[in-house]
Amino acid sequence: MEAKNRKNLGPLDTHIGARIRFRRSLIGISQAKLAECIGITFQQLQKYERGINRVSASRLYQISKALGVSIQYFYLDDTYSYYEDENVTYINIEKVNKGLSDEAFIDKDARKILEYYYNIKDQNIRKSFLSLLKTVSINQ
Repeated sequence: MEAKNRKNLGPLDTHIGARIRFRRSLIGISQAKLAECIGITFQQLQKYERGINRVSASRLYQISKALGVSIQYFYLDDTYSYYEDENVTYINIEKVNKGLSDEAFIDKDARKILEYYYNIKDQNIRKSFLSLLKTVSINQ
């Protein structure tokens, strides 16, 4: 049954799972703790994060509340572009965020940089910040 369900999953499902994992890691919550907060097993949360199982709308709402973000956080980010056509918003998901491995969040300084980045609301300042990081990392 699981193999059949996986065929119906698409890149957006994988993206949502990666965003769940990213946010959870960013704020330093274990899979077990988040799973407990929303009333599921940590194995089920692992399946969501890996894109093996699709996250229902009601479950995504619970996850968004537990992680302190809006539901939109899981759908759109800098790798996605979208446009509106009458009453429907279309998402171009050619560039799917594959997510980062848990190892990327071991370093506390890296976690702080990501925290500061996501606190920047102005997109121009975000781009300037990224440009600065790129310049500094290349010129070492």
